[in-house]
Amino acid sequence: MLVLLVLQVPVVLGQTDQFPADQLQLELPKATDVRVVIDISGSMKKNDPANLRQPALELLMQLLPETSKAGVWTFGQHVNMLVPHRQVSDTWKAGAASQATKISSNGLFTNIGEALEKAAYDHLVPDEGYQTHIILLTDGMVDISKDPKINQAERQRILQKVLPVIQSSGYTLHTIALSDHADQPLLDELALASEGVSAVAHSADELMKVFLRIFDQTAPAEQLPLTDNRFLVDSSIEEFTALIFRQPGSPATRLISPDGMEYQFEQKTDDARWYRTDQYDLVTLQQPVEGEWNVLADIAPDSRVTIVSNLNLFIKPLPNNVFWDQTLDLSLRMQDQEGPITDADFLQLLTVTGSVHQLDSAEAQANASDPKQVWQQILSEATPPADGVYSARLDVFHEAGSYKLSVVVDGKSFQRQLTHYLQVREIAGMAPPVKKTEPEPVKEEPVVEETAAKAEPAVPAKMPDWLLYAVIGGGNLLLLFIAYMAYRLVMGTGKEDSLKELEQAVSDVEAETDEIQEENPVKSKQPGQNKPEKNDARDSVDARESETSDRDDDIAPIEIETGEEAMTDLDLSSDKVTEAELSMDQNEPLSEQDMQNAQDVDALLAELENDLNGNPDGAKS
Repeated sequence: MLVLLVLQVPVVLGQTDQFPADQLQLELPKATDVRVVIDISGSMKKNDPANLRQPALELLMQLLPETSKAGVWTFGQHVNMLVPHRQVSDTWKAGAASQATKISSNGLFTNIGEALEKAAYDHLVPDEGYQTHIILLTDGMVDISKDPKINQAERQRILQKVLPVIQSSGYTLHTIALSDHADQPLLDELALASEGVSAVAHSADELMKVFLRIFDQTAPAEQLPLTDNRFLVDSSIEEFTALIFRQPGSPATRLISPDGMEYQFEQKTDDARWYRTDQYDLVTLQQPVEGEWNVLADIAPDSRVTIVSNLNLFIKPLPNNVFWDQTLDLSLRMQDQEGPITDADFLQLLTVTGSVHQLDSAEAQANASDPKQVWQQILSEATPPADGVYSARLDVFHEAGSYKLSVVVDGKSFQRQLTHYLQVREIAGMAPPVKKTEPEPVKEEPVVEETAAKAEPAVPAKMPDWLLYAVIGGGNLLLLFIAYMAYRLVMGTGKEDSLKELEQAVSDVEAETDEIQEENPVKSKQPGQNKPEKNDARDSVDARESETSDRDDDIAPIEIETGEEAMTDLDLSSDKVTEAELSMDQNEPLSEQDMQNAQDVDALLAELENDLNGNPDGAKS
């Protein structure tokens, strides 16, 4: 068996002393155990209306080698085993193709956690002879209840309990999102934590290609270069499988052998198995004739020819995920049934070429052109390496996105090819960032800050200074007016009263004033009437004067500042109060209402005084 190995250690081409002997004796890859977990929730009716999950699964099952094991689970609210987990055989493939037609979209929820647990049912006793891969296909988020809190708790359980079980068992988990509404951060974390592939199929039409690329990661197989619809079969090849994708409108696929024999779907032969769908043909031939084969069809991208041979190209497993500007060391070699080939004469015949293409570059997407080639190098230009190991350093991953690494060995009479897909990410655990050729996300930061600022409470507008001064001035004037009116009422009620008695007198005067205004002018009295009442009132006044005369001696003089002269030693019982008040009033203008109120009060006081002095005619004393 001839094997070409890719070693991830720094090696200079042609120098063998950098490889310890134990690194040269590499073990053959383990057999593959593939477990597919497919979402059948109701939302799939929208995201996969043509149910393209069926043909994608059929293709995957048909490509699996008989040395592998596989099983299929479907999930919605509950998890069901669609295809039993068994050793792959022709019988198993026939059963898998039949069961694939039962894939539907009638599930109520999206129970991702339980589906992963069912697929990892044997995690306590994993089979060491197999490398186990779980492929999860979903279009949604964790959804096991109508209560968002329960769904969030289940999501945390998947990350904190289910994922560690998968990691500790050595399983690799690959995720495919069939919708932009899927929980991509969760799917990314599940894949990256187990060194798996996280891919997005933006439409159901992309699903088959995504499935195929992940299959290449789970069960890598040697290929024959397919150039211009031709491939070269050598004597070491025991079997080849041609996967031919057809362009729309392409005629039926036919294979022409080097001896001119034609193979087609309708023709049944013992050495050929032909599986056909409306998208592709899958043809397997045993003991094919040596020489150049021709494919008669309008071939679409992703077509390939895989082989079973005793002359092999081996590549030591490369990572599925690398980070921006990370450097990889590529090393490879050929091997046959006796071990690594180091024969210089044989190696001298080899042309070993490596290339890297960026599949989703902005240039390729804008122009709908072929993938952008970012690196190519002939690794066999120097003297053949003594240990048979060809090496190169890959320092080409300067943009986030999907890349395809291809190694082609041309031995003149034989050809071999291996392909490896990898995802370049800028930050560990996160989806690929926006490429450099596109607007930088930093430009949007001011928008975020502006939005955040709008969310803050609005600051009240400051009151203008002139309005503030006007309010304060108006308040002061109001206080002065109230004080002035109180002073007038207290100081202008009459003679020989104490302060407390004056206050009561003011209240009485105001009440009598209201009554007088309602009854119109006061009626004059006739001479000689009410003589006893007049004498009684006079006697009452004399008594009151006698009582207050003593108390007046104890009242200290009050000083009042008028602005022109100080009113000192003012006797409250004298007429000077009224004269001083009138003098003060002249210094400060009053409103018409104030003047009217003052006249009414003066008239009332004059009438009361006339009554007390016995002047019935109303003449002033």
